[in-house]
Formats: sequence, C-alpha cells, structure tokens
Amino acid sequence: MQAPYRKYLKDGLILIAVAALAIVLGTNIPRWYRLLNGPFKNGDYSAHIKSSPYKLTLYGTSTCPHCQSARIYLKQAGIEFNDVMIDKSGDAAKLYQQLGEKAVPILVSEKKMLIGFSPARYEEMLKLANVKQGF
Repeated sequence: MQAPYRKYLKDGLILIAVAALAIVLGTNIPRWYRLLNGPFKNGDYSAHIKSSPYKLTLYGTSTCPHCQSARIYLKQAGIEFNDVMIDKSGDAAKLYQQLGEKAVPILVSEKKMLIGFSPARYEEMLKLANVKQGF
C-alpha cells in the first residue's frame, strides 16, 4: 500500500518544483532581457520630437520625484528639452500612451528612449542623441 502514495508524493513534489521554477524564470526574464539589451530602447521616436523645438523630450508628471530629479539634472547640465507633463494635458497623455510604457520619467530622442532616471544613463543618452551640454 505504501508504493502508490510514494509515487503520488514524488510526482506532486516534481510538479511543485517545476511550477516554482517556471514562476521564478517567468518573473525574471524581463529583467534579464533589459540587462542584456541595455537601458535604451531603439526605435523611431521622431513623432515625439519633430513638432518640438528641442532634440530631447522628457515625459513626466508634476508629482513624480524621479521626474523632478531628471528635470533638475537636465537644467543644471544646460540641456534644452521639451518638458511634457502628462498629468497636465490630454494631448501630452496621448503622446505618452503611444510610447507603450507605464513608467515615468521617459527621455526620448529621435531614435532612442530611456525609461527612469539615472545621471550616468542620462549622460550616455545625451552622447547618443548628440546633444551638447550647456556648460
């Protein structure tokens, strides 16, 4: 009588282990993908730049502390940018939705997009976008 229960117990443990492995892999694959591809997304973002006066557009909200840090960084670096507040304008929110992202801040050049704020990544973005610092 013990043998059938052992087989079921063994099969159940294997099933639980496989499910746990699938969950761990499934939740970490996006992070690993970002690590392999770097912080920048490539694409044609010219629609977010062409009708604006500057080469960079920053999408953010008025209440986001990371957005505020990004604005301060760009202003202190002497970088001119289009500051788009998605919580203040319906048109701005529509442009933001076209990016297909759910986080802010997002810094966009004609061919690159960077999500989040990091001074080192912003410096790299400025070089990639061929934007000169003002000081």
